[in-house]
Amino acid sequence: MAIKNGTEVVEGQYPYQASLQYVGGRHFCGASIINRRYLLTAAHCVAFRDLNHLSPSLKDVKILKAVVGMNKLDDKNAVTYEIEKIIKHELFMENIYEPKFADIALVRVSKDIKFNDKVQPIQLASSENIEDYPFAGISVTITGWGNTHLCMSDFEENTNSLFVAHQTIYDFEKCEEDYTVYHKSKHSKLSHVSLVNRGMMCTVGHEYTCKGDSGGPVVTGRGIQVGIVSFGMKSLPEVSTNVWPWYEWIIENSNITNNNLYP
Repeated sequence: MAIKNGTEVVEGQYPYQASLQYVGGRHFCGASIINRRYLLTAAHCVAFRDLNHLSPSLKDVKILKAVVGMNKLDDKNAVTYEIEKIIKHELFMENIYEPKFADIALVRVSKDIKFNDKVQPIQLASSENIEDYPFAGISVTITGWGNTHLCMSDFEENTNSLFVAHQTIYDFEKCEEDYTVYHKSKHSKLSHVSLVNRGMMCTVGHEYTCKGDSGGPVVTGRGIQVGIVSFGMKSLPEVSTNVWPWYEWIIENSNITNNNLYP
């Protein structure tokens, strides 16, 4: 299975889930639909390396597509959208001491996404609503088509079916400490580098994500997306980008307002 120890989902159960693929059809990351023209994903999924810096170029965008409305990657009824623009956070990979900071990006498709029973936008955690904040102890679901083999392996074999993992939000300060201790034990000369820092959240559980699940949505029982799958390390909490503090950035960079975020 993809998400380790997870469960295959019922058709149409998570209509906000999208697959980011190369034009040849290979899935590489998850994303979530947030309105008719924009998907939300992790910056590391769409930040392609060119000669000078990490930045998507026009030719990179042309080799990508977004696919929605399916649970199985080979579903012939799935709907494909061309990608016309990628907006990664301007601070992603800018600070060598916080290499995972601002792992968030927007993907704009070339035409309006048609909503139906299998295709719907997800509501985002708003910085204007304290109830949306991902407090420790809250249960969340994470969905994806990730690697079917060892999560840390470079061998990529995504599952054909969408799976879901159930986890719990972990205390952020404890998570930060866990990663600091681990990092110092493995990389003593790089102890000044912070893997877990502001703008992130952590989750734990017996079901967990693998390679290929990055960029996918972390969603509470209220149906609010509070996180974007970012990274994880064996025996440590999983780390996601915390949507709550980036809400204003999402609004500003997608040229949409609170009133038409979920048309």
